Parts: sequence; C-alpha cells; structure tokens
Amino acid sequence: MWISAVSATFLWIFPAVSLWFGELFCGFQRFQLLFSRIFPAFGLDWGAVLEVLWITATQGLQGIEQGIVQGRREERISTLVTFFKNDGTVAAAKQMLNSSDDDIKTAKERLSMIEE
Repeated sequence: MWISAVSATFLWIFPAVSLWFGELFCGFQRFQLLFSRIFPAFGLDWGAVLEVLWITATQGLQGIEQGIVQGRREERISTLVTFFKNDGTVAAAKQMLNSSDDDIKTAKERLSMIEE
C-alpha cells in the first residue's frame, strides 16, 4: 500500500513521467500491431519467419564453434613452433603435445619461414 501511494504521488508530482510511460506503452502497442501485419502483407507466415530466424541463429553458432576450433589449432601450432625452436623432436611433440601430423607440418613450415 505504501509503494502504491509513493508511486501515485510521484506520478502526480511529475506528470511528464506518466505521459512518457503512456506514450511508450502506446508506441509499443502500435509497433506490435504493425509488426504482426507486415509479414502477411508480403505473403509470409510466422512459421516461415521463425524458421528463417532459427536457421540463421544455428549457422551463427556453427561459425562461432569453427572459430573456437581454429583458435585452439592456432594455439597448438604456436606451441609447436616454440617447441621446435627449443630443439624438440617430432616424436616428442607427438607424444607430449598430442599433435597431429598436419599441425606438426604447419608448425615446421612456420618455423622455417621465421628462420629465413
């Protein structure tokens, strides 16, 4: 009861705030009505719109996952380059760092480019 009295007093003292809330609500309501009428006007239904949004979202997630995997691979290759700079062997890299042949090849190529 106390909170509603404070709210009523606040809105009575500051009528611009109550007008702003009213305009905000009415504006949102108009936008919502407009939004629901846009898609049928273009011959689209909500199911198709939601499916497109879902496909877009999942493709975005796949791109993020691929970026993370690529970042981890770059970290492994960078570690391998440092390892080979310190005279590490390929056998030790495979055993200690659990590296693939492709990562080792890429690291060796980068190391040779650095040394040139």
